[in-house]
Amino acid sequence: ALTRLLVREQLQESRLPVETQTRIRKSFDGKVATEDEIQESIKAERDYLAQINPARVKGLGDSRDGAGISVGAEKIDKLQAGLDRAFGMEPEDSALKGTKAIGLRELYNEITFGGDPDVRGTLQESAVTQMLQESFDSGTLPRVMANTLHRRLAKDYGEVDYGERRIISLIGSASDFRNQESVRIGYFGNIPLVDPESADYAEIAAYGDESATYQVGQRGALVTITRKHIINDDIGHVAKVVSRLGRAARRTFAEFVWAFARDNGNIYDGTAWFTAAHNNLLALALDAAGIKAARQALFNQTEPDSGAKLGLNTHLLVVPIELEDTAKVLNSSGTADSDNPHRGRFGANHENIIINPLLSDANDWMVFADPRDVDTIEVKFLNGQEEPELFLADSPTVGQMFVADKLQYKIRHEYGGAVTDFRGAVKSVVA
Repeated sequence: ALTRLLVREQLQESRLPVETQTRIRKSFDGKVATEDEIQESIKAERDYLAQINPARVKGLGDSRDGAGISVGAEKIDKLQAGLDRAFGMEPEDSALKGTKAIGLRELYNEITFGGDPDVRGTLQESAVTQMLQESFDSGTLPRVMANTLHRRLAKDYGEVDYGERRIISLIGSASDFRNQESVRIGYFGNIPLVDPESADYAEIAAYGDESATYQVGQRGALVTITRKHIINDDIGHVAKVVSRLGRAARRTFAEFVWAFARDNGNIYDGTAWFTAAHNNLLALALDAAGIKAARQALFNQTEPDSGAKLGLNTHLLVVPIELEDTAKVLNSSGTADSDNPHRGRFGANHENIIINPLLSDANDWMVFADPRDVDTIEVKFLNGQEEPELFLADSPTVGQMFVADKLQYKIRHEYGGAVTDFRGAVKSVVA
């Protein structure tokens, strides 16, 4: 079942002709195969098609290697660029930046060579013949739309910022969904004085380690483009839907990261992140005394095993909107350190104050050390894919442009993470 799923997803991205996809799919029936093996089969088919159509190897193809077969690629590239422009994005190919924007209905008519002017989903025989001559098929329209929608999704995903990446120490890549283990070794004590003339060097005391385990999780949903959207040429509606989807994906990821601190769940040692035992939990209002106490608590955190102070400095102040004014006054009031010892501590222009819309309590606040100084949170994305992806949910039936008057796309975002060291933050929970 896993191989069938991998084959289907890889073929959806391949943009190979339907007949070629069917041949590849049948070749893996009843077999267990890796993603690399599937990609090798797809590449072999591309190479074969390139040999029989050497003058037409250009343009659309697998985004992973930049190669691909697209007979009539010049036309399809222009259509792709036109749809990108309609969705508010410049084409990726600089040579196509002058391409005029096209609507959904015009795109449909161009791909079907006017063979379905009423957008009924069934093509005239002459149109099918012309499409075959250009190596267009029933999947061409949804694939072109998928490319543009994915770019718009990624654009809107990247434009929203909840500050969550600023508290992550490591963003890595996971190759599968099995347990990921983050191991942090302990520290040595002071190096002892030794006199080699009277005694041998002694083995230094063994260090321990702390480890956090987690798994990459899958998040996803379907979004539908209907025949009605194309008939009405409703670019604005579709663009807003995809934009909202990108924002939702970014918010979901930010919620995942911030929930570690906001919800204070159990971490790798079986206890909550912020506890009295961890020396990182306060109950003080956000004021000069509270900042001082948080700074001292962070500074006085000790190395595991050696017990030496880490000497961490406050880097970020995280507050809800209700505490924004208080935070900025604390960071800017006075004209000298004697007036306000915290003046400028969080940036000359408050750039290290995060006003977090995902915090649920109007009084609680947190400080974080620089994540480069202490491994606070680790996040891994499956195969290093940090942005959400958009795929065709199912390949359209051959000979039809629509199934049940709709085209469905799947958004997928796969990541996981964990708190890897409680020492990197201090939280104040104010009653």
